[in-house]
Amino acid sequence: QTIELIKLVMKQPIEGYRCLFMNLALPYMTLAEPQAMKQITLMPGIMYSLWDRWEVRGSPSCTLTQFMKLVQEKYKLLPSMIVFGVKMIYVPLLPGHKKRLGQTMTQLLKPAKDVIYVDLTISFQHPTDPEQDSLDGPPVRYFFK
Repeated sequence: QTIELIKLVMKQPIEGYRCLFMNLALPYMTLAEPQAMKQITLMPGIMYSLWDRWEVRGSPSCTLTQFMKLVQEKYKLLPSMIVFGVKMIYVPLLPGHKKRLGQTMTQLLKPAKDVIYVDLTISFQHPTDPEQDSLDGPPVRYFFK
């Protein structure tokens, strides 16, 4: 393990690293080679990994429409569906969801008093062809203040 730390300090390429798992209770050893993190491309210039999380800072009076504009301005993608846990916040195909556009995020998400942020799952409209399937992005952390 010490050699791997020296490689890290020397900024060696990832191909030079090795991992060894040894189970002392069983005669079992496993060698592995780490790989580069997989990047998911939503569109040219917009990529994310499994470890990424996008952040959007709102305000207590931020409406759903304003939130969608903030996301579109920051990430150049238009949200087509917004989900909080198992609750569908905005799905344009469902009846009554267009009325939610004027409601504040606080009204829609109903956070506890001490909650500073929530993590949302957002699907995005395909930027060049709205008829194509929506694009799934990383989790979006929405800050209320």
